[in-house]
Amino acid sequence: MKDFLSLPLIPISDKRVVHIGVDKDYLTILLYESESLRNIVIPLHKMYDIPIIMDMDGILSYSPQLEIVKKIARSFPIWFDGGARFSDDIIDFLVADVERCCISTKTIDSIKELEDAVSLSDKLCLMLDIFNGEVLTRNKALRRMTLSDLAYLVEDLGIEYVLYIDYNQLIEMKMDTKNLEPFLTRSIRLFVAGLSPARIEKWREIGIRGLILYYRTIFDFKKRKLRTDEEELYTLAPEESRRPVPHPHAQPVP
Repeated sequence: MKDFLSLPLIPISDKRVVHIGVDKDYLTILLYESESLRNIVIPLHKMYDIPIIMDMDGILSYSPQLEIVKKIARSFPIWFDGGARFSDDIIDFLVADVERCCISTKTIDSIKELEDAVSLSDKLCLMLDIFNGEVLTRNKALRRMTLSDLAYLVEDLGIEYVLYIDYNQLIEMKMDTKNLEPFLTRSIRLFVAGLSPARIEKWREIGIRGLILYYRTIFDFKKRKLRTDEEELYTLAPEESRRPVPHPHAQPVP
């Protein structure tokens, strides 16, 4: 694996890409994109490293789009947040053959379920959802935890991969890295949303292993309509993370 990854974050619902926000301390869908799923996901896969598919149907209504996810995962590697609430949910997601399955603070039912999920597979990562400086979660024990507490929990459970998403800064990319210090002092592969791609060298130097780039900050919808599928469709893709050719085993994505 490369020492630094650029991961496009792509929320989906009802077989379409959606723009998300936070309403009353919980995620919500703001709009459905008119571009087809394949016309967004495939180009972002070609230009960046590994897409993170966030399934809003699983997160909001307990009904992840596993057939769609399976088709995408057969085409190229993806990380997947399907809204797991219980450890058993992870089994269904792993059967979809995703490269890495995300357990998110916004949906996991309890710390015990988190512990049980970690025991099932080494293909897991923890998604820390942050809003207004606090953990975005419906679990009281997790909500009371500071970032230092969460870093200790991650270390105790032996979780190697952590995705840190600050929904206040997801698009603005102005996050203060001081919040990340509890995780940077441990042997954790930390991937962060809300940091500018223009400062990759700085982030690499302080121990961040990759950037999570919200699809709306890197996909140019206006220009997409004026260009062919073969032309570049992006605005912030760092040169080192670009893939000029498709995955050799790529199959059509719905």
